[in-house]
Amino acid sequence: AVPMAFRSWLHARLLDIWRQRRLAVVLLPLAWLHGLIRRWLTWRHRDGAGAQRLPVPVVVIGNLYVGGTGKTPLTIELVRALRARGRRPGVVARGYGARNTAARAVDPRGSADEFGDEPVLIAQAAGVPVAVGADRAQAGRLLRNLHPELDVILTDDGLQHLRLARDVEVAVIDARGLGNGWLLPAGPLRDPPDRLERVDAVVFHDQAGQPRPAVRVHSPFFAMTSSAGSVVSLKDPSLRATL
Repeated sequence: AVPMAFRSWLHARLLDIWRQRRLAVVLLPLAWLHGLIRRWLTWRHRDGAGAQRLPVPVVVIGNLYVGGTGKTPLTIELVRALRARGRRPGVVARGYGARNTAARAVDPRGSADEFGDEPVLIAQAAGVPVAVGADRAQAGRLLRNLHPELDVILTDDGLQHLRLARDVEVAVIDARGLGNGWLLPAGPLRDPPDRLERVDAVVFHDQAGQPRPAVRVHSPFFAMTSSAGSVVSLKDPSLRATL
């Protein structure tokens, strides 16, 4: 396993490189290849062609910037808002960090090693059924089979997982904006910036009063603010600390 200290150092160096283009230019050929693959996949699944549709509406909460931008807290709040309006939502996620990639239901008392930390957090904080799997469509079908009462499914991440048909797409952008505007690995983006032209809504995630990034959007946009008031151990939820 890669030591956590080295991973943190590497992540910090990549963020420094992705803030500008001077050093990242050497990686542009790989970024161009990435862009060709993404555009081919978009063309292949144009207008939902070849995508697997679930029997209920699907809302995708995703991002362009690799890593965390605030998708999980937004997913939890949307679940709460839907429940307050009488809907019965469920959540599907990839389960990053989990050893198993097969579709499976999340045990709220389970471990991050088994399901990934974010799905366990959603199951505990939102109190709704959650399923994980590399194939989000398969995970969604499993969730509906286990809970046929669900009438809407949200996906935490999945903007790039075009095999799952969706009815609404929400892109979350934090204070880093789109970085240097280039695709991985020359930049931090998983999709080209013009991907924002096809989403239904954009949510700007404001952290600690940071200014909103200068990003051109083509859809209705909203502001979200988050702050950490306490921390909870997912391994042992009885362990809590106020910040």
